[in-house]
Amino acid sequence: MQSLVRWIAVVLVSGPAVLTAQAAFNALYVFGDGVSTTTAIIDPSVAYLYYGNRYCNGRVWVEVLAQRQGLTYDSSNNLSYFGQYSPNLVTNVNQFSAPTNADASLFVVWVNDADFVWDMSNIYPSTSLDTWNNAISNSLANHLTAIQTLYAKGARTLICLTPWILPTFRSTPVCLPAIGVSFLEGSFISTPALPPC
Repeated sequence: MQSLVRWIAVVLVSGPAVLTAQAAFNALYVFGDGVSTTTAIIDPSVAYLYYGNRYCNGRVWVEVLAQRQGLTYDSSNNLSYFGQYSPNLVTNVNQFSAPTNADASLFVVWVNDADFVWDMSNIYPSTSLDTWNNAISNSLANHLTAIQTLYAKGARTLICLTPWILPTFRSTPVCLPAIGVSFLEGSFISTPALPPC
């Protein structure tokens, strides 16, 4: 039993460590929202709450991803911003000039969460499944368009995070007071997502 406890302790202590790998990619390009941005313009009155130009109290996940992939993080390749919803995503991907190394780069596409927060602010408390299914379908269609456009521009490795990550939304401060968690789980837990990239 003591060896099991020691093993668990070692895993818990070393688990958060960020290990660097040899780079499998030449660059990282990110199309996301406030969860992924490192170039946000933050209101000076609340800037002390955040780390750098991030809506976070530390590095955001794409910075950790770059490090774990053995890449030097380049914020000029992060085309994310707070309030980027999927219609904006499609526009920005269409305007994106693909680098010559697109086939050897890693691309991230993720604004589903921003779409969902917008939907919660503008659709909820409606529980009409037709309304919600239409909103979700529009978001997924926009993401698919962005992915297909990036592929046509030479991207071959894309990370497309699972849309509608309910456990994440359940615990975010912006959604806690507004969401009927049982409504969400009962209505959307089985909503089909995009096929894997």
